Amino acid sequence: MSCESLIRKSGTQLYALVLVLAGLALSAGLRAQTFQTVSALSFTVPAGGASALTQIVTVASRGAAFPFYDAVSTTTGGSWLSVPRCSNPNYPCTTPYAVDVHASAAGLAAGTYHGKIVLTDSNNHSINVTVQVTLNVVQRSAAFLDNLPGALSFSFTTGGHSSAQSFQIRNAGSGTLNWKLSASTADGGNWLGASSSSGTAPSMVSVSITPGKLPDGGLVAGTFAGKLTVQTSGDSITIPISVTVGNSALEQVNPISFTMPVGRNNPLPQVLTIDTADNSATKLFHRCSGREWRKLVVGSGLQQPKLPVHYISSIYRGHSEREHAYGRHVYGRGDHLSGHGSLDVDQRAGYA
Repeated sequence: MSCESLIRKSGTQLYALVLVLAGLALSAGLRAQTFQTVSALSFTVPAGGASALTQIVTVASRGAAFPFYDAVSTTTGGSWLSVPRCSNPNYPCTTPYAVDVHASAAGLAAGTYHGKIVLTDSNNHSINVTVQVTLNVVQRSAAFLDNLPGALSFSFTTGGHSSAQSFQIRNAGSGTLNWKLSASTADGGNWLGASSSSGTAPSMVSVSITPGKLPDGGLVAGTFAGKLTVQTSGDSITIPISVTVGNSALEQVNPISFTMPVGRNNPLPQVLTIDTADNSATKLFHRCSGREWRKLVVGSGLQQPKLPVHYISSIYRGHSEREHAYGRHVYGRGDHLSGHGSLDVDQRAGYA
Protein backbone atom coordinates (compact mmCIF):
# COMPACT_ATOMS: atom_id res chain seq x y z
CA MET A 1 0.00 0.00 0.00
CA SER A 2 1.27 3.44 -0.81
CA CYS A 3 -0.30 6.72 0.21
CA GLU A 4 1.00 10.27 0.22
CA SER A 5 -0.29 13.67 1.28
CA LEU A 6 1.03 17.16 1.91
CA ILE A 7 -0.27 19.59 4.52
CA ARG A 8 0.78 23.18 3.96
CA LYS A 9 0.45 25.73 6.74
CA SER A 10 0.64 29.42 5.86
CA GLY A 11 -0.53 32.04 8.35
CA THR A 12 -3.93 30.90 9.59
CA GLN A 13 -4.69 28.69 6.59
CA LEU A 14 -4.01 24.98 6.23
CA TYR A 15 -4.31 23.19 2.91
CA ALA A 16 -4.14 19.53 1.92
CA LEU A 17 -2.45 18.55 -1.35
CA VAL A 18 -1.79 15.18 -2.96
CA LEU A 19 1.78 14.40 -3.95
CA VAL A 20 3.12 11.96 -6.46
CA LEU A 21 6.59 12.10 -4.93
CA ALA A 22 7.50 12.80 -1.33
CA GLY A 23 10.52 12.33 0.82
CA LEU A 24 13.19 13.83 2.93
CA ALA A 25 16.18 13.06 5.04
CA LEU A 26 18.30 14.89 7.49
CA SER A 27 21.60 16.78 7.32
CA ALA A 28 24.47 17.31 9.73
CA GLY A 29 25.64 20.70 8.38
CA LEU A 30 28.75 22.77 9.08
CA ARG A 31 31.01 20.17 7.44
CA ALA A 32 32.48 19.77 3.96
CA GLN A 33 29.82 19.54 1.24
CA THR A 34 29.79 15.84 0.54
CA PHE A 35 27.56 12.88 1.34
CA GLN A 36 27.34 11.54 4.85
CA THR A 37 28.29 7.88 5.04
CA VAL A 38 25.44 5.57 4.00
CA SER A 39 25.73 2.06 5.40
CA ALA A 40 25.10 -1.13 3.44
CA LEU A 41 21.57 -2.58 3.48
CA SER A 42 20.37 -6.15 3.83
CA PHE A 43 16.91 -7.66 3.17
CA THR A 44 15.50 -11.13 3.86
CA VAL A 45 12.41 -12.63 2.23
CA PRO A 46 11.19 -16.24 1.79
CA ALA A 47 11.29 -17.80 -1.68
CA GLY A 48 7.96 -17.21 -3.38
CA GLY A 49 6.99 -14.61 -0.78
CA ALA A 50 6.05 -10.97 -1.05
CA SER A 51 8.48 -8.09 -1.33
CA ALA A 52 10.56 -7.24 1.69
CA LEU A 53 9.45 -4.27 3.77
CA THR A 54 10.85 -1.04 2.36
CA GLN A 55 13.89 0.42 4.13
CA ILE A 56 14.63 4.15 4.39
CA VAL A 57 18.12 5.39 3.59
CA THR A 58 19.09 8.76 5.03
CA VAL A 59 20.84 10.78 2.30
CA ALA A 60 22.36 13.88 3.86
CA SER A 61 25.14 16.39 3.28
CA ARG A 62 28.01 17.05 5.65
CA GLY A 63 27.62 20.73 4.84
CA ALA A 64 25.34 22.82 2.64
CA ALA A 65 22.40 21.14 0.90
CA PHE A 66 22.97 20.04 -2.69
CA PRO A 67 20.95 18.22 -5.40
CA PHE A 68 21.61 14.56 -6.11
CA TYR A 69 20.25 11.64 -8.11
CA ASP A 70 20.55 7.87 -7.75
CA ALA A 71 21.23 4.93 -10.05
CA VAL A 72 20.49 1.29 -9.23
CA SER A 73 22.14 -1.88 -10.53
CA THR A 74 22.33 -5.57 -9.57
CA THR A 75 25.01 -8.16 -10.27
CA THR A 76 22.68 -11.17 -10.04
CA GLY A 77 18.94 -11.87 -10.10
CA GLY A 78 17.79 -9.19 -12.52
CA SER A 79 15.83 -6.11 -11.47
CA TRP A 80 14.91 -7.04 -7.90
CA LEU A 81 16.23 -3.73 -6.47
CA SER A 82 14.45 -0.42 -7.03
CA VAL A 83 14.57 3.12 -5.70
CA PRO A 84 11.53 4.92 -7.16
CA ARG A 85 12.52 8.45 -6.14
CA CYS A 86 15.42 10.67 -7.23
CA SER A 87 16.38 8.51 -10.22
CA ASN A 88 15.92 11.24 -12.86
CA PRO A 89 19.07 13.43 -13.19
CA ASN A 90 16.92 16.16 -14.74
CA TYR A 91 14.74 16.32 -11.62
CA PRO A 92 17.13 15.59 -8.75
CA CYS A 93 16.27 15.45 -5.09
CA THR A 94 17.97 17.77 -2.61
CA THR A 95 19.67 16.81 0.62
CA PRO A 96 18.44 16.19 3.21
CA TYR A 97 16.22 13.41 1.83
CA ALA A 98 14.86 10.01 2.91
CA VAL A 99 15.01 7.52 0.04
CA ASP A 100 12.80 4.43 -0.05
CA VAL A 101 14.64 1.27 -1.07
CA HIS A 102 12.59 -1.71 -2.32
CA ALA A 103 13.65 -5.33 -2.75
CA SER A 104 11.44 -7.98 -4.39
CA ALA A 105 12.06 -11.73 -4.46
CA ALA A 106 9.46 -12.40 -7.16
CA GLY A 107 10.72 -15.17 -9.43
CA LEU A 108 13.98 -15.62 -7.50
CA ALA A 109 15.23 -18.97 -6.22
CA ALA A 110 16.66 -19.31 -2.73
CA GLY A 111 20.10 -17.71 -2.55
CA THR A 112 21.95 -14.45 -1.96
CA TYR A 113 21.73 -11.57 -4.43
CA HIS A 114 23.79 -8.40 -4.58
CA GLY A 115 23.12 -4.91 -5.91
CA LYS A 116 24.09 -1.32 -5.29
CA ILE A 117 22.77 2.23 -5.27
CA VAL A 118 25.06 5.03 -6.47
CA LEU A 119 24.20 8.51 -5.20
CA THR A 120 25.73 11.34 -7.25
CA ASP A 121 25.97 15.09 -6.69
CA SER A 122 24.13 16.72 -9.63
CA ASN A 123 26.48 19.71 -9.60
CA ASN A 124 29.70 17.73 -9.29
CA HIS A 125 29.62 14.17 -10.64
CA SER A 126 32.94 13.38 -8.98
CA ILE A 127 31.16 13.46 -5.62
CA ASN A 128 29.29 10.21 -5.13
CA VAL A 129 28.69 7.43 -2.63
CA THR A 130 27.84 3.77 -3.20
CA VAL A 131 25.37 1.85 -1.02
CA GLN A 132 25.79 -1.93 -1.20
CA VAL A 133 22.53 -3.92 -0.98
CA THR A 134 22.11 -7.64 -0.24
CA LEU A 135 18.91 -9.67 -0.71
CA ASN A 136 18.68 -13.00 1.12
CA VAL A 137 16.04 -15.31 -0.38
CA VAL A 138 15.54 -18.21 2.02
CA GLN A 139 13.64 -21.50 2.09
CA ARG A 140 10.48 -21.43 4.19
CA SER A 141 11.49 -24.71 5.84
CA ALA A 142 14.54 -23.09 7.44
CA ALA A 143 14.72 -20.72 10.39
CA PHE A 144 14.91 -17.11 9.18
CA LEU A 145 14.15 -13.58 10.34
CA ASP A 146 10.58 -12.33 10.08
CA ASN A 147 9.94 -8.72 9.02
CA LEU A 148 11.69 -6.05 11.07
CA PRO A 149 10.97 -2.29 11.09
CA GLY A 150 12.02 -0.59 7.86
CA ALA A 151 13.49 2.26 9.92
CA LEU A 152 13.40 3.88 13.35
CA SER A 153 13.61 7.63 13.90
CA PHE A 154 14.24 9.65 17.05
CA SER A 155 13.86 13.37 17.64
CA PHE A 156 14.33 15.81 20.50
CA THR A 157 15.13 19.45 21.16
CA THR A 158 18.71 20.64 21.60
CA GLY A 159 19.91 19.66 25.05
CA GLY A 160 17.00 17.25 25.44
CA HIS A 161 16.56 13.51 25.12
CA SER A 162 14.37 10.97 23.33
CA SER A 163 12.42 7.99 24.59
CA ALA A 164 13.51 4.45 23.70
CA GLN A 165 11.74 2.42 21.02
CA SER A 166 11.35 -1.35 20.85
CA PHE A 167 10.83 -4.03 18.22
CA GLN A 168 10.44 -7.80 18.21
CA ILE A 169 12.73 -10.33 16.53
CA ARG A 170 10.72 -13.36 15.37
CA ASN A 171 11.36 -16.61 13.57
CA ALA A 172 9.37 -16.76 10.33
CA GLY A 173 10.48 -20.31 9.55
CA SER A 174 10.89 -23.53 11.51
CA GLY A 175 13.35 -24.67 14.14
CA THR A 176 15.34 -22.40 16.45
CA LEU A 177 16.54 -18.95 15.41
CA ASN A 178 19.56 -17.54 17.22
CA TRP A 179 20.49 -13.97 16.36
CA LYS A 180 23.17 -11.34 16.91
CA LEU A 181 22.72 -7.56 16.76
CA SER A 182 25.30 -4.87 16.03
CA ALA A 183 25.00 -1.08 15.92
CA SER A 184 26.97 1.41 13.82
CA THR A 185 26.76 5.15 13.11
CA ALA A 186 27.75 7.30 10.13
CA ASP A 187 29.95 9.55 12.27
CA GLY A 188 31.55 6.70 14.23
CA GLY A 189 30.07 7.83 17.54
CA ASN A 190 28.80 5.45 20.19
CA TRP A 191 25.41 7.14 20.62
CA LEU A 192 23.22 4.27 19.34
CA GLY A 193 22.47 1.45 21.78
CA ALA A 194 20.35 -1.70 22.02
CA SER A 195 19.23 -3.64 25.10
CA SER A 196 20.56 -6.96 23.75
CA SER A 197 23.33 -7.96 21.39
CA SER A 198 22.25 -11.59 20.96
CA GLY A 199 19.39 -13.92 21.77
CA THR A 200 16.94 -16.55 20.58
CA ALA A 201 13.70 -15.60 18.84
CA PRO A 202 11.17 -14.47 19.84
CA SER A 203 12.89 -11.54 21.55
CA MET A 204 12.09 -7.92 22.34
CA VAL A 205 14.85 -5.36 21.78
CA SER A 206 14.83 -1.79 23.07
CA VAL A 207 16.73 0.87 21.09
CA SER A 208 17.93 4.09 22.71
CA ILE A 209 19.96 7.20 21.91
CA THR A 210 22.58 8.73 24.24
CA PRO A 211 22.45 12.49 23.43
CA GLY A 212 25.76 13.27 25.17
CA LYS A 213 27.59 10.94 22.76
CA LEU A 214 26.22 12.65 19.64
CA PRO A 215 28.48 15.12 17.80
CA ASP A 216 28.51 18.35 19.83
CA GLY A 217 26.93 16.46 22.71
CA GLY A 218 23.40 16.88 21.33
CA LEU A 219 23.58 20.60 22.01
CA VAL A 220 23.63 21.66 18.34
CA ALA A 221 20.81 21.10 15.86
CA GLY A 222 21.49 18.49 13.21
CA THR A 223 20.69 15.06 11.91
CA PHE A 224 22.61 11.87 12.53
CA ALA A 225 22.33 8.48 10.85
CA GLY A 226 23.04 4.98 12.08
CA LYS A 227 22.10 1.37 11.50
CA LEU A 228 21.23 -1.80 13.38
CA THR A 229 22.09 -5.14 11.78
CA VAL A 230 20.30 -8.29 12.95
CA GLN A 231 22.14 -11.39 11.74
CA THR A 232 21.57 -15.14 11.96
CA SER A 233 23.52 -18.09 10.58
CA GLY A 234 21.65 -17.83 7.27
CA ASP A 235 20.39 -14.28 6.75
CA SER A 236 20.45 -10.69 7.98
CA ILE A 237 18.24 -7.58 7.97
CA THR A 238 19.27 -3.95 8.51
CA ILE A 239 17.25 -1.29 10.33
CA PRO A 240 18.25 2.27 9.33
CA ILE A 241 18.25 4.77 12.23
CA SER A 242 17.92 8.56 12.06
CA VAL A 243 18.12 11.13 14.86
CA THR A 244 16.94 14.73 14.52
CA VAL A 245 18.04 17.34 17.05
CA GLY A 246 16.42 20.78 16.93
CA ASN A 247 13.79 22.95 18.55
CA SER A 248 11.59 22.89 15.44
CA ALA A 249 11.92 19.13 14.84
CA LEU A 250 8.83 16.98 14.61
CA GLU A 251 8.02 15.48 17.99
CA GLN A 252 8.86 11.79 18.26
CA VAL A 253 5.98 9.34 17.91
CA ASN A 254 6.79 5.78 18.95
CA PRO A 255 5.52 2.63 17.18
CA ILE A 256 1.87 1.63 17.40
CA SER A 257 0.47 -1.91 17.45
CA PHE A 258 -2.79 -3.61 16.54
CA THR A 259 -3.97 -7.11 17.55
CA MET A 260 -6.94 -9.00 16.13
CA PRO A 261 -8.17 -12.60 15.91
CA VAL A 262 -7.76 -14.21 12.49
CA GLY A 263 -10.92 -13.77 10.43
CA ARG A 264 -12.61 -11.52 13.01
CA ASN A 265 -13.60 -7.86 12.94
CA ASN A 266 -11.00 -5.17 12.40
CA PRO A 267 -9.45 -3.63 15.54
CA LEU A 268 -10.39 -0.09 16.51
CA PRO A 269 -8.40 2.70 14.80
CA GLN A 270 -5.71 4.65 16.62
CA VAL A 271 -4.97 8.37 16.38
CA LEU A 272 -1.47 9.70 15.66
CA THR A 273 -0.85 13.33 16.59
CA ILE A 274 1.96 14.99 14.62
CA ASP A 275 3.39 18.26 15.91
CA THR A 276 6.62 20.22 16.15
CA ALA A 277 8.33 20.87 19.47
CA ASP A 278 7.91 24.64 19.09
CA ASN A 279 4.68 24.53 17.01
CA SER A 280 6.46 26.48 14.28
CA ALA A 281 4.93 27.17 10.87
CA THR A 282 5.69 24.31 8.52
CA LYS A 283 4.67 22.20 5.56
CA LEU A 284 3.98 18.61 6.51
CA PHE A 285 3.83 15.62 4.19
CA HIS A 286 2.97 12.01 4.80
CA ARG A 287 3.59 8.75 2.95
CA CYS A 288 3.09 5.13 3.90
CA SER A 289 4.31 1.78 2.65
CA GLY A 290 3.97 -1.88 3.46
CA ARG A 291 1.51 -4.68 2.84
CA GLU A 292 -2.12 -4.15 1.80
CA TRP A 293 -3.45 -4.53 5.32
CA ARG A 294 -3.62 -1.03 6.72
CA LYS A 295 -4.90 2.37 5.79
CA LEU A 296 -4.61 5.91 7.05
CA VAL A 297 -6.86 8.94 6.81
CA VAL A 298 -6.33 12.54 7.85
CA GLY A 299 -8.65 13.47 10.67
CA SER A 300 -9.95 16.75 12.04
CA GLY A 301 -6.49 18.29 12.13
CA LEU A 302 -7.03 19.50 8.57
CA GLN A 303 -9.57 22.00 9.84
CA GLN A 304 -7.27 23.47 12.47
CA PRO A 305 -5.35 26.70 11.75
CA LYS A 306 -2.08 25.25 13.10
CA LEU A 307 -0.39 22.05 14.13
CA PRO A 308 -0.94 19.51 15.60
CA VAL A 309 -2.46 17.43 12.82
CA HIS A 310 -4.28 14.24 13.72
CA TYR A 311 -4.07 11.10 11.57
CA ILE A 312 -6.38 8.13 12.08
CA SER A 313 -4.52 4.89 11.47
CA SER A 314 -6.34 1.58 11.13
CA ILE A 315 -5.95 -1.90 9.66
CA TYR A 316 -8.35 -4.14 7.80
CA ARG A 317 -8.57 -7.81 7.02
CA GLY A 318 -6.52 -8.85 4.04
CA HIS A 319 -3.28 -10.04 5.56
CA SER A 320 -3.21 -13.81 6.05
CA GLU A 321 0.25 -15.01 5.05
CA ARG A 322 1.86 -14.53 8.47
CA GLU A 323 0.77 -13.95 12.02
CA HIS A 324 2.60 -10.62 12.18
CA ALA A 325 3.14 -7.78 9.75
CA TYR A 326 4.88 -4.42 9.61
CA GLY A 327 3.97 -1.22 7.83
CA ARG A 328 5.34 2.28 8.06
CA HIS A 329 4.18 5.87 8.04
CA VAL A 330 6.72 8.60 7.29
CA TYR A 331 6.03 12.24 8.11
CA GLY A 332 8.30 15.11 7.15
CA ARG A 333 8.65 18.84 7.01
CA GLY A 334 9.22 20.16 3.53
CA ASP A 335 8.11 19.59 -0.05
CA HIS A 336 8.31 16.66 -2.45
CA LEU A 337 12.00 17.11 -3.29
CA SER A 338 13.56 18.39 -0.09
CA GLY A 339 12.83 18.82 3.58
CA HIS A 340 14.05 19.68 7.05
CA GLY A 341 13.40 16.60 9.16
CA SER A 342 11.57 13.31 9.24
CA LEU A 343 9.50 11.23 11.62
CA ASP A 344 9.06 7.52 11.05
CA VAL A 345 6.19 5.69 12.76
CA ASP A 346 6.33 1.90 12.71
CA GLN A 347 2.94 0.18 12.50
CA ARG A 348 2.52 -3.45 13.51
CA ALA A 349 -0.31 -5.95 13.15
CA GLY A 350 -0.50 -9.12 15.21
CA TYR A 351 -2.99 -11.90 14.58
CA ALA A 352 -4.09 -14.17 17.39
